[in-house]
Amino acid sequence: MVFSAVRRAPLLILFIGGLHTVGQYGVVYGAMVLAPGKSTTLYYTMPIFTITINCCMRRYTIRREEYLSTVVSAVGVILTSSAIVSSSHEQPDESYPGRASMVFGYFSTLAAAAIHSGIIIMRNITADYGIDSTTFLTSFFVQYSLTAAILCTINHSWALPNTTEDTLMLFTTGVAAFIGWLCLLWASLLEHPSRVAIILTASVVIVYVGQTVIFDLPLEVIPILGGFLVCIACVGAAVFSLVHDQDKSLMAEDGNGEGTPGDESSRLVTAENRPD
Repeated sequence: MVFSAVRRAPLLILFIGGLHTVGQYGVVYGAMVLAPGKSTTLYYTMPIFTITINCCMRRYTIRREEYLSTVVSAVGVILTSSAIVSSSHEQPDESYPGRASMVFGYFSTLAAAAIHSGIIIMRNITADYGIDSTTFLTSFFVQYSLTAAILCTINHSWALPNTTEDTLMLFTTGVAAFIGWLCLLWASLLEHPSRVAIILTASVVIVYVGQTVIFDLPLEVIPILGGFLVCIACVGAAVFSLVHDQDKSLMAEDGNGEGTPGDESSRLVTAENRPD
């Protein structure tokens, strides 16, 4: 399957793998030079980028419910991320990056959010042309290869984990990242990208809960309120998706007798029924 995907779309695999690599380095650099809460807030502007890119590329009409869910999730992300800022360890004054590094950190994090939003939309679009998930999965090997090559170039050597714990951590994080992106790409195939991006903001709540448990931090009212807003936005986006798809299925049945509730052909544009 992998070799057939490479033969079918080699340039697409290289392009997507390159985008993955640039976006990943953007996230890492932003997390290094910015406070954790700032980088988290900037990265999870993904719903805004997803809706904007989708409108430009596909002339997508934004519905009122998506506007509302995007605004609510953005407010929730800001409130929840404030706790990540306050719980981070203070750095000494001499360790703060310069103004140029800070500006580039903001830019790189926003660029990573836009790049990953574009990848989600590309997965949804390429499904219309019969490009399967293997092509996108193969791009991960390109990403890992590029990342290894860049690190070797910077360090002038191939660095291996020194301990069993480091090896286990490296393997676990790599597998977790692969599974996470696999689920994200599969969701973007089955669902509208803007709703996928809104539901993705629930990651901020998971990060806050995880750091609270791991570091034994006290619960705060503001981040709890933010997490509640994010959950409302995610549930609202999911409910809107179900209701909207059900309405489209019913319209298809009433119009020409084709399509059944839950039928993908009633809500996804394919190569055969794509308008000219």
